[in-house]
Amino acid sequence: MPPLTAVGEQLAVDHQPRVSAISHEVAARFPSLLLDVDVQVNRVAVAMRVGNSALVLRLTRRLPEGVVLSDAELAAWPFELAALTRMS
Repeated sequence: MPPLTAVGEQLAVDHQPRVSAISHEVAARFPSLLLDVDVQVNRVAVAMRVGNSALVLRLTRRLPEGVVLSDAELAAWPFELAALTRMS
């Protein structure tokens, strides 16, 4: 995967339609800051079709019950950012 800044630049210029499916404010701000693109809070279910792609933010350690992280805490939490494409 290219560096995060390159991903953000590509997202900003490719003009493809996007849907945010991030339901928490801090979780939406985090990729916005990482990629320098606007990511809105939008609590929706997403059904991907063949060929659709998604940018996935995955926390690699489970949060304790009821914990909501600040921006700084989320930035320090272990995570992965990956591209996902539906193939079939």
